[in-house]
Amino acid sequence: MELELWYLIIVPVLFAAGWFLRGFDARQRQEENKDLPDNYFRGLSLLLSNEPDKAIDAFIEVAKVDSETVELHHALGNLFCRRGEFERAIRIHTHLINRADLGDEDRLRALSELALDYLKAGIYDKAIECYEKLSGSPSYHLEALRQLLKIRCTEHDWTEAIAAAKRLEKEASEDHSADIAHFHCERAEEALRSKNSQAARAEINAALAVRPRAPRALMLKGDMLAQEGDAQGAVEAWNEIRRHSPDHYPLVVSRLVKTYEKMGKQNEAEAVLREALEKFPSAEVVDLTMNEALACHGEKAATQVVSEAMEGHPSLGILSIAMELRNRLNPDDKQLQGLTALLKKESDRQGRFQCRKCGFLSHSYLWQCPGCGEWDTYPTLRVQDQASMKK
Repeated sequence: MELELWYLIIVPVLFAAGWFLRGFDARQRQEENKDLPDNYFRGLSLLLSNEPDKAIDAFIEVAKVDSETVELHHALGNLFCRRGEFERAIRIHTHLINRADLGDEDRLRALSELALDYLKAGIYDKAIECYEKLSGSPSYHLEALRQLLKIRCTEHDWTEAIAAAKRLEKEASEDHSADIAHFHCERAEEALRSKNSQAARAEINAALAVRPRAPRALMLKGDMLAQEGDAQGAVEAWNEIRRHSPDHYPLVVSRLVKTYEKMGKQNEAEAVLREALEKFPSAEVVDLTMNEALACHGEKAATQVVSEAMEGHPSLGILSIAMELRNRLNPDDKQLQGLTALLKKESDRQGRFQCRKCGFLSHSYLWQCPGCGEWDTYPTLRVQDQASMKK
């Protein structure tokens, strides 16, 4: 009897409590919704209605900037940036930065996003201004300096790039000596194009001071000395690469061979070719060796060079060289001439260098990849030569 009495009392109490809490929760949600501005809902409605321009206007008119609307602005800015609508992204982030009641951290974040908007839009001068401001903030300091270095490289402003790299070395304890050497080499090439050998020599020496055995600087030094008639000095510079930078040796083989021949040192030229043929029998090296053998030792020696290369490391490039040799030995064969021309055209088309990082293909060797902007990412052998040597 007592159990039934307690049951009759508890059930109504629990029911009343549930009803009260339900009403309290509804009132609480109602109060929270009152805090959200009308423009917030209007912006969402316009965005869902596929009217992004009007939606942006609505969101920008939101009077109160709390943590939620700041995140919303960033989300919209990133969305438009990904869509390539940089002007709208810049507008959103600029609005955030200009808010008087925005906190310092939120303002710095908005400035960082704005800098990225300018960078992606290709407005480098504005991006530089933003990153210069961010470089004064401890939380964004190093990232801002790294971005400034990338922009200077993109603009080919090598003087500022050197300054930015040295600043990073000093303030971030990072080693940018290889990059700085490249920047000096870029300036040296500009000087050589302007026929200013004195400035070119100063830049090459500056590169070697930073990186004593930098392959690019040694190549430029050899090229400059060769142009000035100092064949022995050029050979010494290129041989530095041969001894200390074997990965870059393929880049100077033809230089060494031609210069040794001009100096009348045929034995040295042939020694370079034998070494190169043993270490990296690329199509270019096989072609050089074949021509050397044909000129100095006759048809049989040239045929042997090509046959051994085809047997050991077959590739389209070496096949093209073999057909070229046959064509030279049989100049009256019209069909052979046509086949040789077709093979050479296809070999040239496929004989490209490929960036290790992004895969960008180039017919010529590049020190900096146009695709990803990184330095020293190209192997010094063409793709088809690498494949044939792996076999």
